[in-house]
Amino acid sequence: QFVQALTQKLMMYGLGRELEYHDMPQVRAIVRAAAEESEQKPDLDDFAEPLARAVAMLHYALGLEVFLFSGGLSEALGEALRTAIVRRLPEQGWSCGQDWSALIRLAPDDDAHALLGGALAVCRS
Repeated sequence: QFVQALTQKLMMYGLGRELEYHDMPQVRAIVRAAAEESEQKPDLDDFAEPLARAVAMLHYALGLEVFLFSGGLSEALGEALRTAIVRRLPEQGWSCGQDWSALIRLAPDDDAHALLGGALAVCRS
Protein backbone atom coordinates (compact mmCIF):
# COMPACT_ATOMS: atom_id res chain seq x y z
CA GLN A 1 0.00 0.00 0.00
CA PHE A 2 2.85 2.41 0.85
CA VAL A 3 4.72 1.61 -2.36
CA GLN A 4 1.58 1.91 -4.48
CA ALA A 5 0.59 5.28 -2.96
CA LEU A 6 4.11 6.62 -3.37
CA THR A 7 4.33 5.32 -6.95
CA GLN A 8 1.02 6.94 -7.86
CA LYS A 9 2.00 10.29 -6.34
CA LEU A 10 5.39 10.28 -8.07
CA MET A 11 3.81 9.35 -11.41
CA MET A 12 1.23 12.12 -11.06
CA TYR A 13 4.01 14.59 -10.29
CA GLY A 14 6.15 13.35 -13.20
CA LEU A 15 3.27 13.33 -15.68
CA GLY A 16 1.83 16.60 -14.45
CA ARG A 17 -1.70 15.19 -14.35
CA GLU A 18 -4.03 12.87 -12.48
CA LEU A 19 -3.58 9.18 -13.22
CA GLU A 20 -6.13 7.48 -15.44
CA TYR A 21 -7.20 3.87 -15.81
CA HIS A 22 -4.66 3.23 -18.59
CA ASP A 23 -1.82 4.30 -16.24
CA MET A 24 -2.63 1.60 -13.69
CA PRO A 25 -0.84 -1.32 -15.44
CA GLN A 26 2.40 0.68 -15.20
CA VAL A 27 1.75 1.45 -11.53
CA ARG A 28 1.15 -2.25 -10.82
CA ALA A 29 4.33 -3.20 -12.71
CA ILE A 30 6.41 -0.79 -10.63
CA VAL A 31 4.84 -2.04 -7.40
CA ARG A 32 5.50 -5.68 -8.41
CA ALA A 33 9.12 -4.87 -9.27
CA ALA A 34 9.57 -3.14 -5.92
CA ALA A 35 8.07 -6.13 -4.11
CA GLU A 36 10.39 -8.53 -5.91
CA GLU A 37 13.42 -6.36 -5.13
CA SER A 38 12.66 -6.05 -1.45
CA GLU A 39 10.25 -8.20 0.47
CA GLN A 40 10.39 -5.99 3.54
CA LYS A 41 8.42 -2.82 4.17
CA PRO A 42 10.46 0.40 4.17
CA ASP A 43 11.29 1.58 7.66
CA LEU A 44 9.37 4.82 7.93
CA ASP A 45 11.05 5.71 11.23
CA ASP A 46 14.48 5.65 9.58
CA PHE A 47 13.12 7.73 6.70
CA ALA A 48 11.63 10.27 9.14
CA GLU A 49 14.83 10.68 11.20
CA PRO A 50 16.41 13.45 9.03
CA LEU A 51 13.09 15.30 9.00
CA ALA A 52 12.91 15.03 12.79
CA ARG A 53 16.47 16.33 13.08
CA ALA A 54 15.62 19.34 10.88
CA VAL A 55 12.49 20.08 12.95
CA ALA A 56 14.46 19.90 16.20
CA MET A 57 17.15 22.24 14.83
CA LEU A 58 14.59 24.78 13.59
CA HIS A 59 12.75 24.63 16.90
CA TYR A 60 15.98 25.18 18.82
CA ALA A 61 17.59 27.79 16.53
CA LEU A 62 14.55 29.85 15.55
CA GLY A 63 12.00 29.01 18.21
CA LEU A 64 9.45 27.77 15.69
CA GLU A 65 6.47 26.27 17.46
CA VAL A 66 4.41 24.77 14.62
CA PHE A 67 5.65 22.65 11.72
CA LEU A 68 3.26 22.18 8.82
CA PHE A 69 4.13 19.37 6.41
CA SER A 70 2.58 19.62 2.96
CA GLY A 71 3.07 18.31 -0.53
CA GLY A 72 3.04 14.97 -2.27
CA LEU A 73 4.94 12.90 0.26
CA SER A 74 2.98 14.10 3.27
CA GLU A 75 -0.24 13.64 1.30
CA ALA A 76 0.76 10.11 0.29
CA LEU A 77 1.93 9.00 3.73
CA GLY A 78 -0.30 11.23 5.86
CA GLU A 79 -0.59 10.43 9.55
CA ALA A 80 1.98 7.63 9.34
CA LEU A 81 4.68 10.16 8.35
CA ARG A 82 3.61 12.67 11.02
CA THR A 83 3.66 9.97 13.70
CA ALA A 84 7.08 8.71 12.59
CA ILE A 85 8.53 12.24 12.81
CA VAL A 86 7.01 12.72 16.27
CA ARG A 87 8.46 9.35 17.41
CA ARG A 88 11.98 10.35 16.27
CA LEU A 89 12.00 13.88 17.72
CA PRO A 90 12.85 13.15 21.39
CA GLU A 91 16.11 11.43 20.41
CA GLN A 92 17.35 14.51 18.53
CA GLY A 93 18.84 16.03 21.68
CA TRP A 94 16.32 18.78 22.14
CA SER A 95 13.48 17.72 24.35
CA CYS A 96 12.36 19.91 27.23
CA GLY A 97 8.86 18.61 27.65
CA GLN A 98 7.54 19.80 24.28
CA ASP A 99 4.36 18.19 23.03
CA TRP A 100 5.86 17.27 19.68
CA SER A 101 2.60 15.68 18.60
CA ALA A 102 0.85 19.04 18.87
CA LEU A 103 3.68 20.89 17.10
CA ILE A 104 3.83 18.64 14.03
CA ARG A 105 0.85 19.00 11.70
CA LEU A 106 -0.20 17.95 8.23
CA ALA A 107 -1.49 20.58 5.82
CA PRO A 108 -4.83 20.01 4.13
CA ASP A 109 -4.57 18.26 0.77
CA ASP A 110 -4.66 21.34 -1.42
CA ASP A 111 -2.17 23.33 -3.45
CA ALA A 112 -2.57 26.56 -1.48
CA HIS A 113 -0.73 25.27 1.59
CA ALA A 114 2.28 24.12 -0.44
CA LEU A 115 3.08 27.76 -1.27
CA LEU A 116 2.14 29.27 2.09
CA GLY A 117 5.65 29.23 3.57
CA GLY A 118 7.18 30.88 0.51
CA ALA A 119 4.53 33.58 0.46
CA LEU A 120 5.06 34.35 4.15
CA ALA A 121 8.82 34.57 3.64
CA VAL A 122 8.40 37.03 0.77
CA CYS A 123 5.95 39.18 2.74
CA ARG A 124 8.31 39.38 5.72
CA SER A 125 11.35 40.42 3.71
